[in-house]
Amino acid sequence: MKRRNMFWMLCLMACLCLAAAGCSDNSDASGNHSNDENITSSANENNERLDEAQQEEEVPGSEEDAEQTKNDSETVDFEVETDQIGEAPEDQGALKAWLQGEITVQDNRYLIKGTTNLEPGSELYAEADAKNYAMWGYNDRAEVGMDGRFEMEIKKPDVEGMVDLVVQFKPADQEAALHEIYGEKGERLQGPYVYQYVENDEMYKLIQGFAHLDIAAEAGTIVPIEEPNWEKPEDYGASAVWMTPEVTLEGEQYIVTGQSNLLEGAEVKAKIEIPDHWSFGYSDDTSVNPDGSFRLSIKKPDVDGVDHIFIILQFKPEEDMWPTVKQAYGLKGEKLTGDLVKPEQDGEEMIQIIELKVKVNVQ
Repeated sequence: MKRRNMFWMLCLMACLCLAAAGCSDNSDASGNHSNDENITSSANENNERLDEAQQEEEVPGSEEDAEQTKNDSETVDFEVETDQIGEAPEDQGALKAWLQGEITVQDNRYLIKGTTNLEPGSELYAEADAKNYAMWGYNDRAEVGMDGRFEMEIKKPDVEGMVDLVVQFKPADQEAALHEIYGEKGERLQGPYVYQYVENDEMYKLIQGFAHLDIAAEAGTIVPIEEPNWEKPEDYGASAVWMTPEVTLEGEQYIVTGQSNLLEGAEVKAKIEIPDHWSFGYSDDTSVNPDGSFRLSIKKPDVDGVDHIFIILQFKPEEDMWPTVKQAYGLKGEKLTGDLVKPEQDGEEMIQIIELKVKVNVQ
């Protein structure tokens, strides 16, 4: 009996040992899984805490502060502006080039707006000038837009009298792509806006538009860019030179406009002579336009006891004349003929000049 009881006790102990071993294995296997779950759960909790901390940092201040900021804001009057591209000129890129526009006088600036059929990307140059003043810095540049429009601003100069404003396009100063269209020297340009100029004794062409403004013009005054209307005389460039001037008084300036058969580029000078008085500084000079016309501006002398003055117009051959002018009239004017030819001593040599004397009654 004792032996049987001992046997069952040994069996019970063996079962308990086996069960303990099984539990230990299951605990290791399931323990690793349980630890992973604990790590994941801990990481998730840490991430949630980090997100909460970040959210607290991203929203500074309290709800009361946010509400106060909202109450302090106010509506601003604004509108969205865009530069809308209009329709390009139908003849954009044509060799018969033109530019149109107007100058608006502002308090201290001239605003230039216009349209041209020059190729988009062409660079325009604008400059203001005044007679008897040394001026620099009164200029601006702009590129022609896809629709042919351009806009520039020039500071209003501190001068008296008239201001001459010019807008020009020089192909020689442009990119190579535009040389292929208009020529490296602008030689392919056509139309009434075409002028010539000389550099290093070589002839060039450019497009040019002018406007003449009274410096006293009020803000808001609009002056158009002049459209040339050239009418070449039949004897344009002939050696027998003639001139027919007209004189008007604009403010304190005598404006002398005239027609002639002189070649473009010939220089016409004007000066005032006052009977029985010495006069100095009352003069002007200009290059003749493509049809022989010219325009000069001379300040009216302030003298008493004089009932008339004389305006002397001259064309005098000089060393730096254009090649075309030299060829037509001679280096010393030896080819000049007609009633206006006058001999003049030039240093040790005798030359021939063109001179016309205009009597002006003083009002």
